[in-house]
Amino acid sequence: AAAAERWTESGPWTGVARGGAFGSAGSDARGRPLLDALERAGLRYSAVGPSELENWDALLEHQRVSTRGARFLSANLTLSSAPSSTALAPYAVFAASGTRVALVGLTSAKTTASLSALKRAGLEVRDPAAALKEIVPQARARADIVVVLADLPAEEGERVRRALGTDVFLGVDAAKCGRIVHQDM
Repeated sequence: AAAAERWTESGPWTGVARGGAFGSAGSDARGRPLLDALERAGLRYSAVGPSELENWDALLEHQRVSTRGARFLSANLTLSSAPSSTALAPYAVFAASGTRVALVGLTSAKTTASLSALKRAGLEVRDPAAALKEIVPQARARADIVVVLADLPAEEGERVRRALGTDVFLGVDAAKCGRIVHQDM
């Protein structure tokens, strides 16, 4: 939080996450208290990963009541009853230092740990590469750069990254924490 305060003093900034805003089973901090702390630290946008799927009802409630909190994005998380409709906004656009930035969220198609949560919530995960091919042209039309946020296994991330040219791809393999799969500028 102290770092966020220092960054805020130097000008506006936007915190983003590839997922995990609700923590993980192996984490002491999880659920809504963790999300609240991350928002106080500056989190504004997050992709949807396994922890968000496991806390789907809390995520929806947060999206419904929070007007200034983190927004969750997924271009490939769809409603089972309407597969052409995304369950959340696929992307968001904001301005940073005069540059229009589009953030596109992706959810891993290999979310096997969260399959029961998906079924309970009436959700399906489309192929991330196919969703990216559809949504990037729309996002690019509204922004100067396109950034993809995703928590994908390395092989899935590399396949998705090659699907369509994005400017920055932040796809961390959760099993190899801290590894950026690809970043072009």
